[in-house]
Amino acid sequence: MNTDKLQCQNILSGHEDIIGGVITIDSNQIMSWSDDTTLRLWFLDRSTPIHILRGHGAQVTHALSLPDGTITSTAYDGSLCIWDLITGTLARKIVRPELTFMGTMYWSPKHVVSWDLEGNLIPWNISSGKAISILEGACFGCYERSMIRPFILLRERGVAVTWPSITLEFWDLQSGQCVNGVMEHTDAVAGAYLLPDGRILTWSNDRTLKICTQDGIVEATLKGHENNIRNAFVLANGDIVSWSDDATVRIWDTLKAQLKCVFAQHNSLILHVWSVSTNLLLSQSLDGRCYVWDRVTGESCTAFDAGMNGGIVLSTSRFLNWEQAAMKLWDLDSGECVQVLNAHEGEILGAKLIDAKTVVTWSKDRTIKVWE
Repeated sequence: MNTDKLQCQNILSGHEDIIGGVITIDSNQIMSWSDDTTLRLWFLDRSTPIHILRGHGAQVTHALSLPDGTITSTAYDGSLCIWDLITGTLARKIVRPELTFMGTMYWSPKHVVSWDLEGNLIPWNISSGKAISILEGACFGCYERSMIRPFILLRERGVAVTWPSITLEFWDLQSGQCVNGVMEHTDAVAGAYLLPDGRILTWSNDRTLKICTQDGIVEATLKGHENNIRNAFVLANGDIVSWSDDATVRIWDTLKAQLKCVFAQHNSLILHVWSVSTNLLLSQSLDGRCYVWDRVTGESCTAFDAGMNGGIVLSTSRFLNWEQAAMKLWDLDSGECVQVLNAHEGEILGAKLIDAKTVVTWSKDRTIKVWE
Protein backbone atom coordinates (compact mmCIF):
# COMPACT_ATOMS: atom_id res chain seq x y z
CA MET A 1 0.00 0.00 0.00
CA ASN A 2 1.21 3.50 -0.87
CA THR A 3 2.09 5.36 2.34
CA ASP A 4 2.05 8.93 0.94
CA LYS A 5 0.01 11.34 3.07
CA LEU A 6 -0.99 14.99 2.81
CA GLN A 7 0.77 17.76 4.68
CA CYS A 8 -0.37 21.38 4.88
CA GLN A 9 2.30 23.60 3.35
CA ASN A 10 0.63 27.00 3.57
CA ILE A 11 -2.54 28.88 4.54
CA LEU A 12 -3.72 31.70 2.28
CA SER A 13 -5.86 34.11 4.26
CA GLY A 14 -7.37 37.52 3.61
CA HIS A 15 -10.82 37.05 2.08
CA GLU A 16 -13.52 38.60 4.26
CA ASP A 17 -16.42 36.38 3.13
CA ILE A 18 -17.09 32.96 1.61
CA ILE A 19 -14.70 31.91 -1.15
CA GLY A 20 -16.59 31.09 -4.34
CA GLY A 21 -13.88 29.26 -6.25
CA VAL A 22 -10.28 28.97 -7.40
CA ILE A 23 -8.63 28.77 -10.82
CA THR A 24 -5.05 27.84 -11.67
CA ILE A 25 -2.82 30.47 -13.28
CA ASP A 26 0.34 28.35 -13.34
CA SER A 27 2.07 25.75 -11.19
CA ASN A 28 2.74 28.32 -8.44
CA GLN A 29 -0.10 30.83 -8.81
CA ILE A 30 -3.86 30.64 -8.27
CA MET A 31 -6.71 33.13 -8.41
CA SER A 32 -9.61 33.05 -5.94
CA TRP A 33 -12.88 34.96 -5.82
CA SER A 34 -15.28 35.64 -3.02
CA ASP A 35 -18.57 37.02 -1.76
CA ASP A 36 -16.47 39.91 -0.37
CA THR A 37 -16.56 41.36 -3.96
CA THR A 38 -12.82 40.81 -4.56
CA LEU A 39 -10.53 38.46 -6.43
CA ARG A 40 -7.07 37.65 -5.11
CA LEU A 41 -3.94 36.44 -6.87
CA TRP A 42 -1.68 34.20 -4.78
CA PHE A 43 1.68 32.53 -4.89
CA LEU A 44 1.22 29.12 -3.30
CA ASP A 45 4.25 29.62 -1.08
CA ARG A 46 3.13 33.02 0.28
CA SER A 47 0.41 33.62 2.85
CA THR A 48 -0.63 37.04 1.57
CA PRO A 49 -1.98 37.86 -1.91
CA ILE A 50 0.14 39.34 -4.70
CA HIS A 51 -2.81 41.47 -5.85
CA ILE A 52 -6.29 42.20 -4.52
CA LEU A 53 -8.61 42.95 -7.44
CA ARG A 54 -11.36 45.41 -6.52
CA GLY A 55 -13.99 46.51 -9.01
CA HIS A 56 -17.17 44.53 -8.46
CA GLY A 57 -20.02 45.78 -6.30
CA ALA A 58 -21.42 42.40 -5.28
CA GLN A 59 -20.30 38.83 -4.74
CA VAL A 60 -18.09 37.51 -7.52
CA THR A 61 -19.54 34.51 -9.35
CA HIS A 62 -16.76 33.35 -11.70
CA ALA A 63 -13.27 34.01 -13.05
CA LEU A 64 -11.64 32.93 -16.31
CA SER A 65 -7.96 33.02 -17.31
CA LEU A 66 -7.51 33.97 -20.98
CA PRO A 67 -4.60 32.89 -23.22
CA ASP A 68 -3.15 36.42 -23.34
CA GLY A 69 -2.73 36.49 -19.56
CA THR A 70 -5.75 38.62 -18.73
CA ILE A 71 -8.57 37.60 -16.40
CA THR A 72 -12.31 38.09 -16.81
CA SER A 73 -14.61 38.00 -13.80
CA THR A 74 -18.34 38.37 -13.26
CA ALA A 75 -20.56 39.34 -10.33
CA TYR A 76 -24.15 39.47 -9.16
CA ASP A 77 -24.37 43.23 -9.74
CA GLY A 78 -24.19 42.76 -13.52
CA SER A 79 -20.52 43.69 -13.79
CA LEU A 80 -17.97 41.99 -16.05
CA CYS A 81 -14.38 43.01 -15.38
CA ILE A 82 -11.22 42.48 -17.44
CA TRP A 83 -8.01 42.53 -15.41
CA ASP A 84 -4.31 42.92 -16.17
CA LEU A 85 -2.83 39.98 -14.28
CA ILE A 86 0.72 41.39 -14.11
CA THR A 87 -0.24 44.71 -12.51
CA GLY A 88 -3.49 43.62 -10.87
CA THR A 89 -5.28 46.64 -12.37
CA LEU A 90 -8.72 46.88 -13.89
CA ALA A 91 -8.36 47.19 -17.66
CA ARG A 92 -12.07 47.46 -18.47
CA LYS A 93 -15.41 47.20 -16.69
CA ILE A 94 -18.75 46.41 -18.31
CA VAL A 95 -21.92 46.97 -16.30
CA ARG A 96 -25.38 45.61 -17.11
CA PRO A 97 -27.29 46.08 -13.82
CA GLU A 98 -30.41 44.37 -15.17
CA LEU A 99 -28.48 41.07 -15.49
CA THR A 100 -26.95 38.64 -12.99
CA PHE A 101 -23.77 37.42 -14.63
CA MET A 102 -22.72 33.89 -13.70
CA GLY A 103 -19.59 33.45 -15.81
CA THR A 104 -17.78 33.73 -19.12
CA MET A 105 -16.43 31.27 -21.68
CA TYR A 106 -13.50 31.88 -24.03
CA TRP A 107 -14.47 32.28 -27.70
CA SER A 108 -11.48 33.87 -29.45
CA PRO A 109 -8.48 36.08 -28.55
CA LYS A 110 -10.72 39.16 -28.45
CA HIS A 111 -14.04 37.63 -27.46
CA VAL A 112 -15.76 35.89 -24.55
CA VAL A 113 -19.37 34.78 -24.08
CA SER A 114 -21.16 35.48 -20.80
CA TRP A 115 -24.14 33.69 -19.31
CA ASP A 116 -26.56 34.91 -16.64
CA LEU A 117 -29.36 33.83 -14.36
CA GLU A 118 -31.87 35.35 -16.75
CA GLY A 119 -31.00 32.76 -19.39
CA ASN A 120 -29.18 35.04 -21.83
CA LEU A 121 -25.87 34.58 -23.62
CA ILE A 122 -23.92 37.67 -24.64
CA PRO A 123 -20.79 37.58 -26.82
CA TRP A 124 -18.44 40.45 -25.95
CA ASN A 125 -15.55 42.18 -27.65
CA ILE A 126 -13.30 42.53 -24.62
CA SER A 127 -11.09 45.11 -26.38
CA SER A 128 -13.95 47.56 -26.90
CA GLY A 129 -16.23 46.38 -24.12
CA LYS A 130 -19.16 46.19 -26.53
CA ALA A 131 -21.73 43.43 -26.85
CA ILE A 132 -21.81 41.85 -30.30
CA SER A 133 -25.37 40.56 -29.83
CA ILE A 134 -27.75 39.26 -27.17
CA LEU A 135 -28.96 35.67 -27.38
CA GLU A 136 -32.06 36.37 -25.33
CA GLY A 137 -33.38 33.38 -23.41
CA ALA A 138 -30.99 31.07 -25.23
CA CYS A 139 -30.38 28.86 -22.20
CA PHE A 140 -31.95 28.02 -18.90
CA GLY A 141 -30.98 30.14 -15.88
CA CYS A 142 -28.05 28.90 -13.80
CA TYR A 143 -28.56 28.17 -10.16
CA GLU A 144 -26.67 30.15 -7.58
CA ARG A 145 -22.93 29.37 -7.58
CA SER A 146 -23.33 27.02 -10.54
CA MET A 147 -20.05 26.47 -12.37
CA ILE A 148 -21.77 24.41 -15.05
CA ARG A 149 -21.88 26.25 -18.36
CA PRO A 150 -25.37 25.89 -19.88
CA PHE A 151 -24.02 25.86 -23.45
CA ILE A 152 -21.12 24.70 -25.61
CA LEU A 153 -19.29 26.74 -28.24
CA LEU A 154 -18.47 25.76 -31.81
CA ARG A 155 -15.72 28.38 -31.82
CA GLU A 156 -14.65 28.26 -35.46
CA ARG A 157 -18.27 28.52 -36.65
CA GLY A 158 -19.18 31.24 -34.14
CA VAL A 159 -22.13 29.21 -32.86
CA ALA A 160 -23.42 28.54 -29.34
CA VAL A 161 -25.32 25.29 -28.75
CA THR A 162 -27.91 25.29 -25.95
CA TRP A 163 -30.48 22.81 -24.61
CA PRO A 164 -33.29 24.77 -22.94
CA SER A 165 -35.83 21.92 -23.13
CA ILE A 166 -36.11 18.83 -25.34
CA THR A 167 -34.43 20.61 -28.23
CA LEU A 168 -30.84 21.31 -29.17
CA GLU A 169 -30.61 24.92 -30.38
CA PHE A 170 -27.88 26.47 -32.52
CA TRP A 171 -27.36 30.23 -32.08
CA ASP A 172 -25.30 32.51 -34.31
CA LEU A 173 -23.14 34.69 -32.06
CA GLN A 174 -22.87 37.54 -34.56
CA SER A 175 -26.59 37.97 -35.24
CA GLY A 176 -27.93 36.67 -31.92
CA GLN A 177 -30.45 34.52 -33.79
CA CYS A 178 -31.33 30.86 -33.37
CA VAL A 179 -30.46 29.38 -36.78
CA ASN A 180 -31.39 25.75 -36.11
CA GLY A 181 -33.40 23.75 -33.60
CA VAL A 182 -33.33 19.97 -33.40
CA MET A 183 -35.93 18.04 -31.39
CA GLU A 184 -33.73 15.03 -30.83
CA HIS A 185 -35.00 13.85 -27.42
CA THR A 186 -38.47 13.13 -26.04
CA ASP A 187 -37.75 14.55 -22.57
CA ALA A 188 -35.59 17.33 -21.14
CA VAL A 189 -31.97 17.40 -22.29
CA ALA A 190 -29.78 17.22 -19.18
CA GLY A 191 -26.44 18.10 -20.75
CA ALA A 192 -24.20 18.19 -23.80
CA TYR A 193 -20.52 17.61 -24.54
CA LEU A 194 -18.35 18.44 -27.55
CA LEU A 195 -16.62 15.24 -28.61
CA PRO A 196 -12.98 15.27 -29.77
CA ASP A 197 -14.08 14.56 -33.37
CA GLY A 198 -16.31 17.67 -33.36
CA ARG A 199 -19.64 15.90 -32.99
CA ILE A 200 -22.02 16.69 -30.14
CA LEU A 201 -23.04 14.25 -27.41
CA THR A 202 -26.29 14.88 -25.53
CA TRP A 203 -28.06 13.01 -22.74
CA SER A 204 -31.60 13.29 -21.52
CA ASN A 205 -34.27 12.34 -19.04
CA ASP A 206 -35.65 10.12 -21.80
CA ARG A 207 -32.82 7.71 -20.74
CA THR A 208 -30.88 7.96 -24.00
CA LEU A 209 -27.69 9.56 -25.23
CA LYS A 210 -27.44 10.85 -28.78
CA ILE A 211 -24.56 11.81 -31.04
CA CYS A 212 -25.22 14.44 -33.68
CA THR A 213 -23.26 16.51 -36.17
CA GLN A 214 -22.61 20.24 -35.84
CA ASP A 215 -25.55 20.70 -38.20
CA GLY A 216 -27.87 18.90 -35.80
CA ILE A 217 -28.16 15.64 -37.71
CA VAL A 218 -28.55 12.72 -35.28
CA GLU A 219 -26.11 9.95 -36.21
CA ALA A 220 -26.53 7.57 -33.27
CA THR A 221 -28.79 6.87 -30.29
CA LEU A 222 -27.32 5.06 -27.28
CA LYS A 223 -29.98 3.10 -25.40
CA GLY A 224 -29.70 1.00 -22.26
CA HIS A 225 -30.10 3.17 -19.17
CA GLU A 226 -33.36 2.56 -17.32
CA ASN A 227 -33.65 5.91 -15.52
CA ASN A 228 -32.60 9.54 -15.89
CA ILE A 229 -29.00 10.00 -17.05
CA ARG A 230 -27.10 12.23 -14.63
CA ASN A 231 -23.94 13.01 -16.57
CA ALA A 232 -21.40 11.81 -19.10
CA PHE A 233 -17.82 12.45 -20.20
CA VAL A 234 -15.29 11.11 -22.69
CA LEU A 235 -12.19 9.09 -21.86
CA ALA A 236 -8.78 9.67 -23.42
CA ASN A 237 -9.36 6.77 -25.84
CA GLY A 238 -12.63 8.32 -27.03
CA ASP A 239 -15.06 6.04 -25.17
CA ILE A 240 -18.10 7.66 -23.56
CA VAL A 241 -18.83 7.15 -19.86
CA SER A 242 -22.40 7.77 -18.68
CA TRP A 243 -24.11 7.24 -15.33
CA SER A 244 -27.68 7.21 -14.23
CA ASP A 245 -30.28 7.02 -11.50
CA ASP A 246 -30.61 3.33 -12.49
CA ALA A 247 -27.45 2.71 -10.38
CA THR A 248 -25.29 1.78 -13.39
CA VAL A 249 -22.29 3.23 -15.19
CA ARG A 250 -22.01 2.43 -18.89
CA ILE A 251 -19.10 2.58 -21.32
CA TRP A 252 -19.88 3.22 -24.99
CA ASP A 253 -17.79 2.93 -28.15
CA THR A 254 -18.08 6.39 -29.74
CA LEU A 255 -17.30 5.34 -33.31
CA LYS A 256 -19.45 2.19 -33.37
CA ALA A 257 -22.15 3.68 -31.09
CA GLN A 258 -22.24 0.41 -29.16
CA LEU A 259 -22.33 -0.50 -25.49
CA LYS A 260 -18.97 -1.93 -24.36
CA CYS A 261 -19.39 -2.42 -20.61
CA VAL A 262 -21.91 -2.05 -17.78
CA PHE A 263 -20.93 -1.64 -14.12
CA ALA A 264 -23.95 -2.57 -11.99
CA GLN A 265 -22.66 -3.22 -8.46
CA HIS A 266 -24.04 -0.03 -6.91
CA ASN A 267 -27.32 -0.21 -5.00
CA SER A 268 -28.39 3.42 -5.41
CA LEU A 269 -28.17 6.18 -7.99
CA ILE A 270 -24.70 7.23 -9.18
CA LEU A 271 -23.49 10.68 -8.12
CA HIS A 272 -19.97 10.91 -9.57
CA VAL A 273 -17.54 9.04 -11.78
CA TRP A 274 -13.82 9.78 -12.08
CA SER A 275 -11.11 8.42 -14.36
CA VAL A 276 -8.30 6.95 -12.24
CA SER A 277 -5.99 5.48 -14.88
CA THR A 278 -6.07 4.11 -18.41
CA ASN A 279 -8.32 1.19 -17.44
CA LEU A 280 -9.70 2.10 -14.02
CA LEU A 281 -12.69 4.22 -13.05
CA LEU A 282 -13.95 5.30 -9.63
CA SER A 283 -17.70 5.66 -9.10
CA GLN A 284 -19.65 6.95 -6.08
CA SER A 285 -23.34 6.43 -5.31
CA LEU A 286 -25.89 8.12 -3.08
CA ASP A 287 -25.38 5.58 -0.29
CA GLY A 288 -21.71 6.65 -0.06
CA ARG A 289 -20.35 3.45 -1.59
CA CYS A 290 -17.32 3.87 -3.86
CA TYR A 291 -15.97 1.29 -6.30
CA VAL A 292 -12.73 1.21 -8.24
CA TRP A 293 -13.37 -0.96 -11.29
CA ASP A 294 -11.99 -2.04 -14.62
CA ARG A 295 -13.73 -0.31 -17.52
CA VAL A 296 -12.88 -3.17 -19.91
CA THR A 297 -14.12 -6.13 -17.85
CA GLY A 298 -16.56 -4.34 -15.53
CA GLU A 299 -15.01 -6.13 -12.56
CA SER A 300 -14.61 -4.40 -9.19
CA CYS A 301 -11.07 -4.00 -7.84
CA THR A 302 -11.72 -2.32 -4.47
CA ALA A 303 -14.68 -0.85 -2.59
CA PHE A 304 -15.03 1.55 0.35
CA ASP A 305 -17.60 3.80 2.03
CA ALA A 306 -16.56 7.44 1.66
CA GLY A 307 -19.91 9.20 2.08
CA MET A 308 -21.72 11.10 -0.63
CA ASN A 309 -19.91 14.44 -0.58
CA GLY A 310 -17.59 15.53 -3.37
CA GLY A 311 -14.08 14.32 -3.92
CA ILE A 312 -11.05 14.53 -6.15
CA VAL A 313 -8.69 11.90 -7.55
CA LEU A 314 -5.14 12.94 -6.65
CA SER A 315 -3.29 10.08 -8.35
CA THR A 316 -3.76 6.50 -9.51
CA SER A 317 -3.61 5.43 -5.86
CA ARG A 318 -5.10 8.36 -3.93
CA PHE A 319 -8.62 9.77 -3.55
CA LEU A 320 -9.47 12.75 -1.34
CA ASN A 321 -12.97 13.52 -0.11
CA TRP A 322 -14.42 15.79 2.53
CA GLU A 323 -17.38 16.23 4.85
CA GLN A 324 -17.92 19.47 6.75
CA ALA A 325 -14.43 20.63 7.86
CA ALA A 326 -12.73 17.21 7.74
CA MET A 327 -10.97 15.40 4.89
CA LYS A 328 -10.20 11.74 4.32
CA LEU A 329 -7.44 10.35 2.14
CA TRP A 330 -8.14 6.93 0.63
CA ASP A 331 -5.79 4.35 -0.82
CA LEU A 332 -7.40 3.19 -4.07
CA ASP A 333 -5.38 -0.02 -4.21
CA SER A 334 -6.58 -1.31 -0.84
CA GLY A 335 -9.76 0.72 -0.25
CA GLU A 336 -8.42 1.81 3.16
CA CYS A 337 -8.63 5.28 4.67
CA VAL A 338 -5.00 6.19 5.30
CA GLN A 339 -5.44 9.67 6.74
CA VAL A 340 -8.11 11.77 8.48
CA LEU A 341 -7.49 15.51 8.64
CA ASN A 342 -9.30 18.23 10.55
CA ALA A 343 -8.45 20.40 7.58
CA HIS A 344 -10.40 23.63 8.14
CA GLU A 345 -12.40 25.46 10.78
CA GLY A 346 -15.45 25.69 8.53
CA GLU A 347 -17.22 23.58 5.92
CA ILE A 348 -14.98 22.70 2.98
CA LEU A 349 -16.44 24.06 -0.26
CA GLY A 350 -14.05 22.67 -2.86
CA ALA A 351 -10.64 21.34 -3.85
CA LYS A 352 -8.45 21.68 -6.93
CA LEU A 353 -5.45 19.67 -8.06
CA ILE A 354 -2.68 22.08 -9.10
CA ASP A 355 -0.09 19.55 -10.22
CA ALA A 356 0.90 15.94 -9.48
CA LYS A 357 1.96 16.85 -5.93
CA THR A 358 -0.13 19.84 -4.90
CA VAL A 359 -3.81 20.31 -4.08
CA VAL A 360 -5.60 23.35 -2.65
CA THR A 361 -8.82 23.38 -0.61
CA TRP A 362 -11.08 26.28 0.36
CA SER A 363 -13.64 26.62 3.08
CA LYS A 364 -16.29 28.70 4.78
CA ASP A 365 -13.54 29.69 7.22
CA ARG A 366 -12.42 32.04 4.38
CA THR A 367 -9.03 30.41 3.95
CA ILE A 368 -7.32 28.45 1.20
CA LYS A 369 -4.95 25.71 2.25
CA VAL A 370 -2.10 24.31 0.18
CA TRP A 371 -1.39 20.57 0.60
CA GLU A 372 1.35 18.34 -0.73
